[in-house]
Amino acid sequence: MDLILDANEQEVLISVLTVAISDLTDEIAHTDRYQLRQELKDQKRVLREILVRLNGEG
Repeated sequence: MDLILDANEQEVLISVLTVAISDLTDEIAHTDRYQLRQELKDQKRVLREILVRLNGEG
């Protein structure tokens, strides 16, 4: 799937992903349930991969 973004849209998406990744980091640290923690870690990994691609590093 291709997604075409202008510079402003890309900047906003990068910002939103950065905040979401940070929030997930906090949530992972405070989650006691193993299965939920693993799911959150997987979500964080996917968001980081997307962020890398948006930044032109992937």
